[in-house]
Amino acid sequence: MELHPQEGDSSWNDSSSRNLPHHSADTESHPGWRISLAGVQLKFAMLSKDDRLTIPGFGEGSDWIVKLPDRQFSMLPQNEFAMMTLASRAGIDVPETKLVNRDQLYGLPSNVWPGGEEWAYAIRRFDRGRKRELIHIEDLAQVRNFYPGDKYKGNFETIASLIYRRHDTDSLREFARRIAFIVLISNGDAHLKNWSLIYRNERIPTLSPVYDLVSTDIYRAGTGEEDLGLKFGGTKRFEEVNLKTFQRLESRLNATEARLIDQVTETVEKIRSNWPEVAESFSLPAGLTQYLRKTIDARTKTLLRA
Repeated sequence: MELHPQEGDSSWNDSSSRNLPHHSADTESHPGWRISLAGVQLKFAMLSKDDRLTIPGFGEGSDWIVKLPDRQFSMLPQNEFAMMTLASRAGIDVPETKLVNRDQLYGLPSNVWPGGEEWAYAIRRFDRGRKRELIHIEDLAQVRNFYPGDKYKGNFETIASLIYRRHDTDSLREFARRIAFIVLISNGDAHLKNWSLIYRNERIPTLSPVYDLVSTDIYRAGTGEEDLGLKFGGTKRFEEVNLKTFQRLESRLNATEARLIDQVTETVEKIRSNWPEVAESFSLPAGLTQYLRKTIDARTKTLLRA
């Protein structure tokens, strides 16, 4: 699949450019404001019919969530699809995802599609069963009884504790893999609402599959640096998270059997080995692929620091 930037977006091919092209917005005059990418994309619950996705009729239910291109941030669907593909290759629990051409989407209002881009991002709903019945999930903002606007409150130690609950070692290991991935791709959007518990068993929740993985730093407005959004090990800075951070978490949770350092190092190795193939398979613009390669290389050195 070959993906191209919008006409006139020459900075996509400039490997020295930090930011992807985006239109001006109020956030640019306030570089300290955090941009939640999930909050700016239009989303639609859609139903798969043959080779297309359509708005479901009354009572039909849906089995996919579709995110349209964004008017402000260029090629956001391609960014998310590439990151989710890479996450899957790195051993992270990822639902089925795909890029969908606008010609394959039916029933959308005619005025909602931003001009210029042709691809939307689609993720299969993991909160629906085979017959599209509801499977209960709760994001961690709901678990903590927080309003959506408070999703950047707390820290990753609390997230890990809510996921682990003194027994769920597999989910704690998955947490470590995801944090390693988030650090390496510079994703500053891993707030409380982007972590969920799923009740496949009606009484016992576990960590849901991952969603909303995007390399956000490249969209950062102004001169401020992107960060984790929440503190981990007392810091929000990507480069200050390292193996000792996971070791301290393991001790804090009394979960030495989880072997979190092994999870982190194995995940980093898989990310580094799989990224070139993922980048090439989608023919992503040189500016994006080179930026991510540099980011992954730099973050690897700091993350694996003992």
